[in-house]
Amino acid sequence: MIVALVGILVAASAAVYAQGFSVAPSFGISEMYDDNLFYRPAAAGDMITRVSSRVDAAFLSELHAFSARYALDADRFADHPDLTTMQARLDAGFEEQYHATRRLTFNGTAAFIETETPSELNLASALTPGRARACRGRARAGRSARRTCRPRSPTPSRRA
Repeated sequence: MIVALVGILVAASAAVYAQGFSVAPSFGISEMYDDNLFYRPAAAGDMITRVSSRVDAAFLSELHAFSARYALDADRFADHPDLTTMQARLDAGFEEQYHATRRLTFNGTAAFIETETPSELNLASALTPGRARACRGRARAGRSARRTCRPRSPTPSRRA
């Protein structure tokens, strides 16, 4: 069980805007205690300090929308220095949408997560093999077409 003790998040409130483009960096520091680092019956706990950085970027125009993110976490373990790493968690991704016409839109997303804590990726059961490097990637592309329904005009009746 992980108990969060201290959480500080500093976000850049003033994003940089230029012609539909924005960038928003953020930085956070948190400290937590994990009472079972290796997910074993003989539990070993430790105090973990996590430093997080993230940047979000977006571009928006009349026909095109694009957003991307990149986040990197570094962990420092007080009693287990061999577990300290500068890349404890990496999260990157983007989403794009293009309106080709009023009725036709193309879109795509991609995401990649790499972590030292595989339970973050196994959301259904949270079962893990222990502390190990694990990653997950996904990509999706699609299109959507909007149909308009027009009422049928009555056919003129023919008289003979």
